[in-house]
Amino acid sequence: MMTLEELKASPKLMLTPADIAPILHCDPHAIRLMARSTPERLGFPVSVIRTRTLIPRAPFLAWVTGGHRRSAAQQQSIRDALLTLEEALDEALGAEAGPVRTSLQETIDAAVCKLIAAPAVAEKGGKKK
Repeated sequence: MMTLEELKASPKLMLTPADIAPILHCDPHAIRLMARSTPERLGFPVSVIRTRTLIPRAPFLAWVTGGHRRSAAQQQSIRDALLTLEEALDEALGAEAGPVRTSLQETIDAAVCKLIAAPAVAEKGGKKK
């Protein structure tokens, strides 16, 4: 699991969904699925080659450190909402729910990835920022 600082210092030219998932607080598989179905919604470039999903490091870093249309506060708010949902899921299902919990968690992770990647809309007038 890499931190943003480790990614910045990394010599890797291409990243994997597993590399960036901790930074986006998403499941790597949700990133892979989105890269295949609607890559334009991610907000950063991806390459899908057969079963491999690769993300160019430099454009991803530019996107995550300031090229994104959502403010850091908005992104944090989305991440906080995800944590609240995960806590509610844990309370409602408990540790015994296995497959049901996994399926719901994947759905939540995919939704949060979409929220983070979607363009922010201004509160007044509905115009994009």
